[in-house]
Formats: sequence, structure tokens, C-alpha cells
Amino acid sequence: MEKFIKNRNGFFMTEYEIFNDIVGNNKLDQETIELMVNGSKGEGLDYHFMNVELCRWIRNAYGLWSKKNSNVILNPLPNAEGIIDHPSFPDNLSGRIFDRLVTYYKCVSEIRDKTPIV
Repeated sequence: MEKFIKNRNGFFMTEYEIFNDIVGNNKLDQETIELMVNGSKGEGLDYHFMNVELCRWIRNAYGLWSKKNSNVILNPLPNAEGIIDHPSFPDNLSGRIFDRLVTYYKCVSEIRDKTPIV
């Protein structure tokens, strides 16, 4: 039996619900967050592997490859260049969530760094 993280109504989460669940429930460890904040996209193997593993975890934990998940398109047709670029394809969806997490944690880090300690 498949066991996925779902919303409180028992449905598969949308990409926004997944983002909110990860951030709101502190599902990432501090080391991963620091690598997101300090790494640059495409630089360093640690960042690359963290990106690959975190996107895989998102797809697996939230059931993005499940045939029962109506929020995804599992078999879209490739574009003229042969690339599957459909926004609801699980790889693309988890990549967008990852990018949103990186942006969020970088903003939080910048605010924290600029906030004076009283």
C-alpha cells in the first residue's frame, strides 16, 4: 500500500501545499537549508546532489508519481526539442518547489542577517 504525505482532507497536495508543508513543519534540516542558502545553482557537487536528492524526496514523499494524484501529468508529450516541459510533470513540479524553497530560505536568511540584535 502506498503511503504518501497528504493534506488534512486526505488528498494529494498541490505544489503550494507541499511548499507550505515543508516550510511550516520544518521538514528540512539546518545543514540542507544552509547549503540551499550558501550554494549557487549549478555550483558544487554538494549543492547538486542535495538538489537531486531533495527533488527525489519531494516526488516520493508527496506521491508525485502516483497514478492517483490528479495534480500531476505523468506522460506528457515532449516539446519540439524533445524535452518534457509540462509544468505538472513530476520532475518539473518538484524542481519548481525546490527553487521556491531556495528563494524562501535565501530571503529568510537575508532578513535575519539584516535584523539587528536587540
